[in-house]
Parts: sequence; structure tokens; C-alpha cells
Amino acid sequence: MRFIRIPPWRVVVASLPIIALITLFVMLPVGYATVTYTTRPEFCRSCHNMEPYVASWEESSHNMVPCVDCHYEPGLLETAEGKFKALSQLAKYVTATEGTKPWAEVSDASCMRAGCHSTRLLAGTVEYKLEGVTIAFDHAPHLLEMRRSKKLRCTSCHSQIVQGEHLSVTPSTCFLCHFKGADEDPKLSECDTCHGAPTSAIPLGDFAFQHSEFVGRGVDCVACHRAITRGTGEVPKRRCGSCHAVVDHIQRYRDTEFLHRQHVTDHKVDCLECHTEVTHQLAERREPEPAQSCSRCHDSTHGVAEAFLRGDGARTVSAMPSAMWLARVSCTGCHMHLPAFDQRSDKAVTAREIACLACHGPEFEGMMGRWQTRYGRATEDVGSEVTSALERARARPEMQDLVPGLEESAHDTMLVRTDRSRGVHNPWFAREILLTADDRARDAWMRLDPAHTAPPFALDSPFETKLPCATLCHLGIEEESISVPGTRFAHARHLGKAGDCSTCHSTEEHGQTLIGPDDCADCHHSPERVEETPCTTCHGELDRFLRGVEPGFDEPVQMMAKVACFECHGNVPAADVQTVAQDNCLRCHGDKYEDALEEWLDYSTEWFEEAEDSLTPLREPARAKGGESLKALERADALLARLRRVRPAHNLLLFDELTGEFEAAVEDVER
Repeated sequence: MRFIRIPPWRVVVASLPIIALITLFVMLPVGYATVTYTTRPEFCRSCHNMEPYVASWEESSHNMVPCVDCHYEPGLLETAEGKFKALSQLAKYVTATEGTKPWAEVSDASCMRAGCHSTRLLAGTVEYKLEGVTIAFDHAPHLLEMRRSKKLRCTSCHSQIVQGEHLSVTPSTCFLCHFKGADEDPKLSECDTCHGAPTSAIPLGDFAFQHSEFVGRGVDCVACHRAITRGTGEVPKRRCGSCHAVVDHIQRYRDTEFLHRQHVTDHKVDCLECHTEVTHQLAERREPEPAQSCSRCHDSTHGVAEAFLRGDGARTVSAMPSAMWLARVSCTGCHMHLPAFDQRSDKAVTAREIACLACHGPEFEGMMGRWQTRYGRATEDVGSEVTSALERARARPEMQDLVPGLEESAHDTMLVRTDRSRGVHNPWFAREILLTADDRARDAWMRLDPAHTAPPFALDSPFETKLPCATLCHLGIEEESISVPGTRFAHARHLGKAGDCSTCHSTEEHGQTLIGPDDCADCHHSPERVEETPCTTCHGELDRFLRGVEPGFDEPVQMMAKVACFECHGNVPAADVQTVAQDNCLRCHGDKYEDALEEWLDYSTEWFEEAEDSLTPLREPARAKGGESLKALERADALLARLRRVRPAHNLLLFDELTGEFEAAVEDVER
């Protein structure tokens, strides 16, 4: 037998396929296991500098999504590229050549991959909470359209690697885009662009604030919410050097189009890496200073007024913050006629009643003046009583125990006086202070001089009532006549005679009137009263309107000045005043007037709607501008209120004359 000697190299060559096959069978599962393991978040955590980001991912809403689903783009080649970059980063970590910050980007393709957010653009408006406010947001225009001439990405608004808020909405980006240079595009910063007014009641101490009541009147948000945006969002040039050491790069500092394309569109760099922060939130309420702090009163020229708004600073009464303070209403919400801010100006800007009416409506007409009259009187009376009692007590050794209490009350009444608003800044706080001081003064005088007679407490109701209406908000209402269509209602003639406030007004639906014209007619249109009292007793304004007697007109503007009331309205009480008047129109003027009254009423109703629509958008700009524009606004409001009180059918000629004056006033407001 002959043995053929095979060269060793041939053995090796022949064995290679077998070795390769064995290696392949061994390495495939090992390689697969290695690749699989290195794509898990647990492997990412093995590098200590990745620990914060893995921890934030675990706390996020994406904690069921593997890291690679976001950090690798979909597709085989893209996944291979992502794996290569990840291995390169691992190699740098092992060789200690990595940078101080791990750097990775999430592409829109990753976010929009199938099974993730592929339908996000079709979802329409979505709602989410931002800083406690519900925001209505539409992804489509932000991703498909240019925003402020810039192409955005998903990660422009959603943070990539924010510790504790992994992939959450980044408010600083929203605020920077919407409020930086907002004057160029005011729509960006309008409240309704992102969120409407809250729909639920906001508890403010003992009050419940309902935004809808004020939004419905056309009150602008900034009437209360001022100084809610801070920061300029500028880019200090020195910040460029924190990333770029190449002079050519830094020299492109003013090429904003290039910079945003590089930093926002092509590569996601967090906006605040370059821009200073812009914040947007309700102004914080300042906490009261310690009692011994000088800054309680001397931190500004309005320190006492601010303390009074807070309901702070009294020695005899606990803190009672006003509703205006709790609602964060800014000073300029009431003192709205401010000129351009000038630190050198010491001119005081007095709040006027139009500020109250602008927010609270016409039912607040006269309230501010009544408060100031009665609180001013009470402050002077009580302050005088306390001061004289204190002087008398100090002069008598046996009365020294009265001194500390009277000194406290003297301090508190001086606080009310120094505030200078005569109670308006915080009427409940002022009332408690003055009531406490009045009680102490009366008790002191009982010992000092029992024969001493103190003036009546000016904040008490002059008529018997079990309700607080006439001693709180509606203080002094008994002195006022209330305008109602066709007449004016005098409270003084009814209060204390026709029952308590609740006889006519609901205590459940605040102030809602429970009675109507028929209830008034039961008394005033009774045969006995009609014989004794002429119509003009209640309807004097209508009578003057009918006769065309109007200040500023040389000749009366009249139609039916000589027509007696009963000739149109019949003998009172009439079941339906309008129907009776319509029938009497035909009796005198014939069939051609069959639809005249109804047409006049429709005309006036339509005119009132158009008048209100024309005036509403002018209110806030006129208040902000002040001066002649504000005076014209007040004139227009007064004319509109007067026209609502009269009936156009009584004198259509005069009604047209006054509407012309109203329209001229509106033109003056616009100028």
C-alpha cells in the first residue's frame, strides 16, 4: 500500500471551510446576543456618564421604548450607521477620550416611525398642561410650515436629554419663540393663540373668581395680568465661544438665518445654549415683610397702598388680603391712564370709575364714589374720636390702661388714612379696622366722659336690615337712584318701607332682580297713586326726551311734545304697554303706521348691537392711551347708557341726533 503524502498547507486549506462553518455557528448566536444586549438601556447605563439620562428615561412616558428606537433612524442602513456611532462613542469612553457631554440627536423620522407618532400630524389640536395651564396645540403647522421663518423639528419643542423630563415639552422654547420680539407679530403673544381663559371658578380667599364674567364684557387679559413675561431672549456673543473656538464661526454671529439652520434645523441645539431665557407666568405675590422691617412702607412710594391691598399692617385686625390682590390685578388695571414710564415723574395717577365699569360692568356705576364718601367720612370721624380719647386718657393717670389699645387703633386709622384710597383698595379690611377702632373709642369714652356723644358710625346702614348688602359692597345705596329703562329707581323711597334687600333681589343668584314692571305697577299704577302722582314723578327722563329738551341744543328736538302720556299708553295700569301704544298709533295716524312702532324697535335694537361692536375693541387702547381718547370713550359710554334708558319711539328725531353724537365720539376715540 502506498501512502500519498499530502502537504500540510493543503490540509489547512481543506479545513478552512469547516473551521469557518464552525466559527459561523458559534459566532452568530454570540454576535446576535452581543448586538441585542448592547442595544438595551441596561448596557447604556454601564457607562457612568449615561446614568442621569437613563434615569430620566425610566421616569418618562417613553420608558417602554428602547433607546435605539429613538436614537437610531428607521431602516437597515440607518440602524447600522447608528450602531457604528454608538460603538465609536463606547470606544471613546473606554479610552477616556470622550467629551464632557454625551451628544446624540433624535431625528423626526424616529419620532414619526410606524407604531410611534406616525399619525401625530393628523391628530389635529391636542391639549396638554403647561405651567398649570391647558394649552391647545396643533403639530401640523409647527412641523410642516415655517415658524418665524425657521424650520422646526420635533426636538425643537421636545427636549432630547433633559434630566428628569426626558422628551417632555420644553416650555423655554415655547416662550422664547412666542415672546421674543413679539411686537413684530403680535398674534404670537396673544393669549388666545395658545390658551383661552380658565373655564372653572378660581378660589380667591372667600371669593370665587369666574373669568367668563369678565371675558364676556370684553375685558382684556392684560387689565389684570401684566408683567407676566420677563427676559429679552437675546444672544450674548460671548456664548458662541463656549462651543466654537474657530474665529470664522464666531464672525457669523449676525447671520441669523445660517445660525438657525445649523443649530435648529440641521442639528438640535437647545435654544437656551445661545439665547437668554424668556419666562412667562403669573406674577408672584410678594410676601409681607417682617413687622419691624422699614421696607414694609418705604420700599416704594406706594408701600402703604400695597400693604393695604395685602390686608397687612394693622395692629388690631388680622391680615385680610383683598380680592384684587389675590387675583394679582396689577396697579395699572385700575390706575390705567399711566403715561410712558418715567422714574423722574412723581405725578400720581388717580383711578377713575371707568376702570371699575370696564371690568365689572355698568351695575358697578356709582359704587366707587359711594365707598369713598362713606369710608372717607368714617375715617375722619373715627380717627378724631380715637385721637381725642387717647389724649384724654394720657392726661389721666387712672386711665393709663386705655392707652395701649387706643394707640393701636390710632395707628390703624392712620393706616387707612395714609392709604389714600378711602377704603377702595381693600374695603373689607378698612371696615374691620374702623369698626374695631370705633368700638374701642366708644368704650373708652364711656369711662372718660359718659356724657360724650360720638357721631354715628358712617359705615352702618341708616335703615333696618338683616343683610350685609348695604354695609359692604352696596354701601350708601340708599342715597342713589338706579337707572332702568324708562325711569330711575330711588332706593331711598323704598328701603326700610318695602322690606329688606331680599324683597327685590335674590340672595342666591347675587343681585338678580326678582321683581319686574308689573310688580312696580301694582303699586305705582293703582288708581289712587295715579290720581295723586303725575307720570313725570317716575318717568321724568322719558318726559324730557319726549319733549326734546336736551342740553346743547338751541331748539327742542321734538315729535310729539304736546301728546299726553295716556293718549298713547291708555289708562294705567295697561296689560301690554307696547300693544296699547301700537293701537293708538293707528287711531291717530291711520294704517300707514301699522308696522311703524315695531320697525322703530327693530332699528334701535340693531343700532345698539352695532354701537357696542364698534366701541368694544376701542376700550382697551383708549384706556392705555389716556388723554383725549379716554375722555371721548367716557363720553361715548355715557351717551350709549343714556340711549339705552330712553325709548327711541318717544322721539326718533332726538334719538338720531344723539346717535350721531355717539358716532362722533367713537371717531374721536379712534383718533
